[in-house]
Amino acid sequence: MFDADATVTLRQGMALSQMSWPELWLRYIGVGGDGDELNLSAHVLDLLAPTKFEHDIIAQAINEHFLDHGGAYPVGYWAHEPVPTGDQHDREPSVCGAPSY
Repeated sequence: MFDADATVTLRQGMALSQMSWPELWLRYIGVGGDGDELNLSAHVLDLLAPTKFEHDIIAQAINEHFLDHGGAYPVGYWAHEPVPTGDQHDREPSVCGAPSY
């Protein structure tokens, strides 16, 4: 379904997955996330910058959906995120104010 070397942002991965927000939240909780649904959606929609850890937990939740449906890992983890395009909706978490560790 996806090129093994390709990565997409959280927002793009959520759109490609066609998951509902409640399904994402359940997957997110299942892999160790502890935020509420509002913060989760704000992180995915790039309205609130996630920490590196939070970003990777959300990426894992989305990627597990793809794995369950025979796909690969399309959503990049923090160190493997795509280069920003300049569009505010495609910015890297570190570009939009997340602390750098």
